[in-house]
This record gives sequence, structure tokens and C-alpha cells, in this order.
Amino acid sequence: MPEILAQKPLALDYADALAAVPCGEDTGILLSVNQNMRDDQSVRAAHHLLATGTLGEPVFATLDLRGIPHWQPWQAEIGSASLKIMSIHHLDCMRHWFGDPNRT
Repeated sequence: MPEILAQKPLALDYADALAAVPCGEDTGILLSVNQNMRDDQSVRAAHHLLATGTLGEPVFATLDLRGIPHWQPWQAEIGSASLKIMSIHHLDCMRHWFGDPNRT
């Protein structure tokens, strides 16, 4: 099956992103969005420390953005770049480190 590997953001709003999914399905193209923060050395090192139990049993986790989020002009234009652009990386890191959340 052909695939389109898109970098985030897939679209500038949820409606446009949602509309892109059936376009791929209708043409037999798998649409995927790239998440690359898992390959960052600090994220991989933290994963190793958690997986081996070196840090003990985690009870709380947080991620802090320590950079300037508006490094590209289009990001400043959409506003809330930390939430709209970076938060997906933070959520993916938490899932990578601790697994998918359970909903009861």
C-alpha cells in the first residue's frame, strides 16, 4: 500500500486534518503523521532508565519545553505553538515511557 508520511502539523485545524483521512482511504493511500521526538537521545535515555527500573517506580512525570517555539514564521501566525505544535511530542513521549493510558 502506498503511504504518505506527513510531518506535523497535518493541517492548521482539526476539520482539515479530519477531512484528509478519507482522501487517503478513498485512494488506497495510508496517511501517517511523523513523531520523531522518541529518537532524541534524552528521550531514549529516559526510556532506558525507566524500563530497567534504575529510577525506581515512577509516581509522577512532567515535561517542560525549554526552547523558543516560534522558530518558523508560520508557527507564530497560528498562535499557541507550544500547544498546537509541541504538545503532540510530549504526549507521545509519555506514551513511549509509560505505555498507552488505560481508560476505565
